[in-house]
Amino acid sequence: MAQDSRPGNYFAFNSAAARYVKGRPNFHPRIINQIQQTLQLKQPIPRALDVGCGTGLSTLALRPVAEQIIGTDISEAMLAMAQPDPHIIYMQAPAENLPFPNEYFDFITISLAFHWVDQPKFLTEARRLLRKGSFLVIYDNHFKGVMPGYPKFHTWFREVFLTRFPRTPRGAVHFTHEEALQFQFELYAQETYPHLLTFTIDSLIAYFISLSHVIAVIEFGGETVESIENWLRNQLQPFFQGSAEAQCALEAPIWCLQAV
Repeated sequence: MAQDSRPGNYFAFNSAAARYVKGRPNFHPRIINQIQQTLQLKQPIPRALDVGCGTGLSTLALRPVAEQIIGTDISEAMLAMAQPDPHIIYMQAPAENLPFPNEYFDFITISLAFHWVDQPKFLTEARRLLRKGSFLVIYDNHFKGVMPGYPKFHTWFREVFLTRFPRTPRGAVHFTHEEALQFQFELYAQETYPHLLTFTIDSLIAYFISLSHVIAVIEFGGETVESIENWLRNQLQPFFQGSAEAQCALEAPIWCLQAV
């Protein structure tokens, strides 16, 4: 199948998918554990769907909470990198048109992908697929550009990194109770989960080159991975002086919507 290389489809490239699977930290179990506590999920859910699953990190994180799991993504390249698991089926499908019958799922998640989809169409589709009383959970994980102990890192991230690699256009993510009700959901819970991730200079470089705004420069702007890696290494070296690791702050906004 030919790759869709239109600007905006940042994760359709095999090379981008390979950088993604190498560079993205596996934070998802932390967020799923937080969701378990918020929703008081004490028994395994019979059937769960993870939409926009990418390379499967968010899908694998559902293992403790669901008996059967399906992960879907529009990118063939990303799905090819997903780790096989006997409890998980991966399928290529757009978030707005999923090949399942009505009320087929007891739980749906979408991680780091809601801002890429047609949100009204996806919410309509998610409600079609969920049994009444079941949950759709939308969550992101924002890199804050904060490195405790290095206040200059935030200035560098904001004024240097984001100037060279501006964030790619994407949809906003927010909900009110009234907006949720338009799609037959109740906004059951909304929270933000702050946490720290530990990086080496190599893993932080790998993370940065997996971001869509860096992928855009590589795939559509003509810069090479090697030149960006070298630039990042020179820029980041001062923040790792005397230490092999550094912590960076992230925060995960979580929206739990219950089908009504």
